[in-house]
Amino acid sequence: MEPESSTVRSNAPQPNLTERQRILQKADVVAGRFWRLWQDYHPDVYDEVHQDLTANQGVDRVKLKKESIERLHSILLPLLERQIIDISKLSDPVKLRREPEATFELMFNKQSELEPTLKQIRSEYYVLYPNYTDSPPTHENNDQYLEELKTFRSHGLYRPLVVDALCKAIAVLDLSFELLGKMGLRIEKHGIQPESKTEEIDATREELLKYTAATREGIKSTLKWLKGSEFEIVQHDWPQKIRDLDETLITLWSLIHPTTNINEQNPINQADQTAQSNPLSEPVLQMAELLIPIVKLARLFFNKFSSRLITVQQLPLSIGMSSYSLDDFSESAGQAGTSFQKLIELLRKVNHNEDGEEGVTSVQLTEIARSLQVSFQSSLFDLLLYLVPRMPETGSFPSQDYFNNWSVTWYNLLCLAIRNFEEATEVLPDVP
Repeated sequence: MEPESSTVRSNAPQPNLTERQRILQKADVVAGRFWRLWQDYHPDVYDEVHQDLTANQGVDRVKLKKESIERLHSILLPLLERQIIDISKLSDPVKLRREPEATFELMFNKQSELEPTLKQIRSEYYVLYPNYTDSPPTHENNDQYLEELKTFRSHGLYRPLVVDALCKAIAVLDLSFELLGKMGLRIEKHGIQPESKTEEIDATREELLKYTAATREGIKSTLKWLKGSEFEIVQHDWPQKIRDLDETLITLWSLIHPTTNINEQNPINQADQTAQSNPLSEPVLQMAELLIPIVKLARLFFNKFSSRLITVQQLPLSIGMSSYSLDDFSESAGQAGTSFQKLIELLRKVNHNEDGEEGVTSVQLTEIARSLQVSFQSSLFDLLLYLVPRMPETGSFPSQDYFNNWSVTWYNLLCLAIRNFEEATEVLPDVP
């Protein structure tokens, strides 16, 4: 929101002003700087004034990008976090009322420190994304040698850096600007903005604190994408996908036991309520029961390889996988969840099939089940080829042999569970 101040911005107080006028003058200067920082450094305007700092053909682009990553990780993002925290602490209604002049002086100084940080971060963005586009990337299958500059990492870095860290940091500045207005500390064209109700001021302060915390989380996530092991960053979305598998098991349980609500905290959805009034036929019941071990094995797989036993180890920045393989592995938990949802929908369709409707075939079910098996086989191959050999052989952690043996046992159980499910589908026709 653009400030409506008609005064010339200056931090030097004018003579012969009352205390209230001095406070308002300083507050208005600070508010104007908040607005200008928001206007000049919001990521939405990055590409409007985009500068390709690697355009010079004599420049070593790889070296430049590695240096940018190092500066962001070691200096700029930790500095941004401290500066946003400082501004957030100063944007406190109690402090602003108790010590207004001193607080505005500190705010002005913090703004002066923050601007070079935002400017330098924007420059590093131009180095890392000289021609950024939000279209889905084409992940290469032979870029193992690029280490931290693989397309998987660089494209994945964009969201935590720009959306989760920078946009949230800029929002803190915008909310600080709004807070000053609501406190009646901003000069507009038609006079001083009247002070808002206490509830509105408190709500703005709460929102500011929320975005401060979000900025810190965004910076933490960005630091991981910059310098964390590939094996850590591929798991970025796994926690939510694992929770989705928990929900899938609840759904299956409600289909198999329609009169039992196993989780009072999670009300049964409309589809499951329909299932309660339409109990499964015996063949569909058997298929649903045999699907449960497959879901549990999938959940076990993702829990096992995202456990602290692995992620706490000092794994290398690159574990040798290509961007294509990393992306495929990253998406595997979500793809497994999608496959299970498709299977459940097909089982519901079998159970509620009416005359004239195209029936579900055994081929439809077995194709999805086999695609799950192939997907896990590929993920397991990558883990055994790239990850397990890089695990240090120490007494503190399970050995490489342990994970090799565990993987063989787990995969054999998965194959058996899928085979049992496929046999249960044989009661269905092969064609509609």
